[in-house]
Amino acid sequence: MSENRSTEQAALLGIARAIMAISLAAAGALPLRVSVLQFRALNVLSTRVGANLAELAAAVGLSASATSRLCDRLVDAGWVSRELSPRTRREITLELTGAGRELLTAYDDRRLAALTAAIERLPPRRRATVVAALHDFAQAAHPTADARDS
Repeated sequence: MSENRSTEQAALLGIARAIMAISLAAAGALPLRVSVLQFRALNVLSTRVGANLAELAAAVGLSASATSRLCDRLVDAGWVSRELSPRTRREITLELTGAGRELLTAYDDRRLAALTAAIERLPPRRRATVVAALHDFAQAAHPTADARDS
């Protein structure tokens, strides 16, 4: 870590690293191996029901061909269904399956347990303030995104 970081920068990097470590540990504790990119796609699809390939590609920052291959893997795993669009037969719609939703729920449950344990280690008089600040931060970081989409 650079010695030139301000206290604010050090705190921001600290929380980013802590949340990343919690997320990686939660993913690693699942009985299935899921890549970060697969989790990102599943999270996007959890908030954008019936998204098409182009919408998913834009949300995850991949080309259409790379997103198509990602979808192939998600469909093969049973986490996503791919159907012809009711609007036009030239596009597909993507939706989480029950197994995809269960996977995200298990992942979120593990992350929440670790985050809750961290909050509970704070002095009781500070917990509500920290939670309110975290809520405000989440809203500022993603003002139009659902919390699952981050």
